[in-house]
Amino acid sequence: DPHFKLTLTMKLISSQVVLPLLVLLCTFLASNGEVVSLDDESFEHQTQASTGMTTGSWLIVFKAARCPHCAKLQPEFERLSEDEDMLERGMVLGEVNIMESPNTANRFMIRGSPTLLFLHKKRLYKYGGQRDFESLKNFVM
Repeated sequence: DPHFKLTLTMKLISSQVVLPLLVLLCTFLASNGEVVSLDDESFEHQTQASTGMTTGSWLIVFKAARCPHCAKLQPEFERLSEDEDMLERGMVLGEVNIMESPNTANRFMIRGSPTLLFLHKKRLYKYGGQRDFESLKNFVM
């Protein structure tokens, strides 16, 4: 039946085109001055990390709720999320609570908090510098 084939073809095309566009749109809207909360369920869908075709460049902080170093980093990280240069370059900031998302923490071999990872152009970079606004911005730019 030609109508069935056309319907099936349209469904396949829409699932291959529309879904990725929706993911990109949601990522863009969420990244506009916000830090995206990621967990075991949402990490892969949001970042597309395993394919290497990430939905933008992601700077992700892996943190624990009662970590004083994480609390000290939080305002710097939020300031980054609102920075015009970062927004213009499509940088997306994300956070993972390692206690609530152990699978994601284990996947990236997170052994302490805060740990900062940068997903950019099919590569993963671990940040080891100062945890201030300028240092973090220079690292990702």
